[in-house]
Amino acid sequence: MTRHYDHQIDKIKSMILDLGDRVGRVVEDAITAIEHRDTRLAARVIAKESEIDVLEVDVEEECLHALALYQPVASDLRFVLAVVTINKDLERIGDLAVNLAEQAIELAAEEAFDGAPFDLLGETRRVREMLSLALKALVTIDPDLAEQVRRSDDEVDRIHRQACQQLEARIREHPHDTSRLLHMMNVSRQLERIADHAVSIAEDVFYMARGEFLRHREEPCIVHASLILGPESALLHSAAEALRGDGIDVHCLSHSDDALGEVRRLMPDVVVTTDGLSDADLLRICRNLRGNVSSQHVASLVMISAAEHDEIPANGSPPERERRAGEEVAVAVRGWLQTAEAVRCGRDFIAHDGLSIDRRRFSATVDGQDIGLTSTEFRILWMLARGAGQVFSRAQLCETCGSHDAAVHQRTIDVHIRAIRKKLNRSGDLVKTVRGVGYRLDPSNPRFPVLLDRAS
Repeated sequence: MTRHYDHQIDKIKSMILDLGDRVGRVVEDAITAIEHRDTRLAARVIAKESEIDVLEVDVEEECLHALALYQPVASDLRFVLAVVTINKDLERIGDLAVNLAEQAIELAAEEAFDGAPFDLLGETRRVREMLSLALKALVTIDPDLAEQVRRSDDEVDRIHRQACQQLEARIREHPHDTSRLLHMMNVSRQLERIADHAVSIAEDVFYMARGEFLRHREEPCIVHASLILGPESALLHSAAEALRGDGIDVHCLSHSDDALGEVRRLMPDVVVTTDGLSDADLLRICRNLRGNVSSQHVASLVMISAAEHDEIPANGSPPERERRAGEEVAVAVRGWLQTAEAVRCGRDFIAHDGLSIDRRRFSATVDGQDIGLTSTEFRILWMLARGAGQVFSRAQLCETCGSHDAAVHQRTIDVHIRAIRKKLNRSGDLVKTVRGVGYRLDPSNPRFPVLLDRAS
């Protein structure tokens, strides 16, 4: 009996790894077909869809066979259950690869095709890495690799949101090019969905290895994050790389016009600017950051002048001098981040009468019990609490949540608000509906949480 059961498990392992290998290859081919406008390669990807579908059915049948005949328990049961869900994710990734191949054929037919108006190469590179790591985690049953895949998903989501924004703007500016741009938007969307399924596979691998669920577990927000504003230069690039090497999340933005929107989305600890921006731009950014409730959490606005680094020794190659100058900038930013954290300790915590909201830990509790808000629900509640008494429209709340995808309707905010009220329990009546407008957190309620600003 044991010998037959071991043979069955080995057969399932072999089949799921074979499916993973096939899916990885068709995704790689589909991306290559888009990058090189290779319609023949795209056609081969489409032709392989039926092979993947057949293998997906075979894997599921073998899993059901193992469950019915051998009734596995403990780690063996986790393995079989995880394979059932991984199997479906791999089949869906294969479908998405076919969708990419179809988009490749459509884009190849567009005469006006001149490349993607967004970071397509960055998105494809990230998706390739995530899928490769997820499949490697599956082969080795490595929970650490699985967690690494999950952490990488935010970057793909960020690129996809930016792609949607840039493509929507391009459609408005060039309506005659709408067809091609919509195809590019679909490409970005398919890539983002492949990344989501890679995360799902990684979560199942983690469950398989540790017996714990990663799914729906919210990650804490990044404590150290910075936004660099200013014209692109080797100095800023070097500084950003040095900061990233320290585990600091760095985002660069060359145009000050988008600063406020990026701050709302990223919620950085510090904003760094250069003397490449005019005084008028700097003044407008400061006013916007301090005048908008959703960006008042930014503790510092630091200006870095290129002239400050003129005393750096001239010996060494130009790249070496730029690297050293960038490291000097990074040292300054690290110091400001430490100051920002000290100030922020008093501005990231709201508590009163049993309700506590801690943005640093991305947690909300009622009477000491964590109420289990999702990241979206937490951002909505935090914005309402920081702007107590102020009415926020659904569009504003959507923007705060980073919901730039056209498929996300503003009415989904109503669903999140209902969930927040239910989780707040006795404090749920703090969140008031303003009919025809949106929502506000009622400061007149005696149980309203008071902002603790220990820095003031």
